[in-house]
Amino acid sequence: MTGIEDTDWSRLYRELEKPLYNVVFRWLWDVESSQDIVQEAFLRCWRKRAYVEQDGFKALVFRTALNLAKNEQRRKR
Repeated sequence: MTGIEDTDWSRLYRELEKPLYNVVFRWLWDVESSQDIVQEAFLRCWRKRAYVEQDGFKALVFRTALNLAKNEQRRKR
């Protein structure tokens, strides 16, 4: 169990932040909520960084963000 190094973390954030935002925005059609969810997803993954391998990080952050978006969508109904 090696986890993600801090230097890799910032690179992953730069690479995935915009594509992740685009996916979440298409679920919610709300700029502020989408930005909040992307940040919350990265924060939750940051807390688990010691247990997450770099190969599985993209799937984890996208799944986390989509689950948060679904919850937000349900909350707004």
